[in-house]
Amino acid sequence: MINGTFPHPDCTGPYDAIFLTDLIEHIENPASLVHSLPAALNPDGIVVVSTPNVSALMAKIMGHKWWHFRIAHIGYYNKRTLTRLMESAGFTLVRYTTSRWYFSGDYIVQRLATYLPFLSKYDKYFKNIMLPFNIGDSMVGIFKLSR
Repeated sequence: MINGTFPHPDCTGPYDAIFLTDLIEHIENPASLVHSLPAALNPDGIVVVSTPNVSALMAKIMGHKWWHFRIAHIGYYNKRTLTRLMESAGFTLVRYTTSRWYFSGDYIVQRLATYLPFLSKYDKYFKNIMLPFNIGDSMVGIFKLSR
C-alpha cells in the first residue's frame, strides 16, 4: 500500500490489473489519471473502475435525494461517459456489471426505522445476518488497452 497520488514514483509496474474503486467520482482531473494508466499496465492488463451510475433507475427515482449525490463527489458518470473517458486514454470496454454490497441486518433495520420508527426495536434480531444488495446504482467497468 502506498499513500499518495497516481502516478507515483513507488508504483513502477507494470501491473496486470489496476482498480479504481469508488475513486473516479472524487478526482478533479480524471482524464489526467486515466491517461497515466497505460504506462503502468502490462500489454494484457485491465483497469477495473467502480463508480456510481448517475443514469441508474434508483438515481432517477430518488432525484436530488439519491445517496450518491454528496459533496465529496465532484464528477458523475454513466456507462456512456465512463466509456468515452476510458476510450480517450486508449482503452476498450470489456464489460459492465453492477456492484453488490453487503449490509448487516441490523444496519438495514436501523435505516428503515428512519422511515418506519416501530422497526427500531427489532434490529437486535438481525445482528448476525449479512444481506447482499444490488440495486444497480453502482457500475463496474472492465477495460483493456486497445490494440
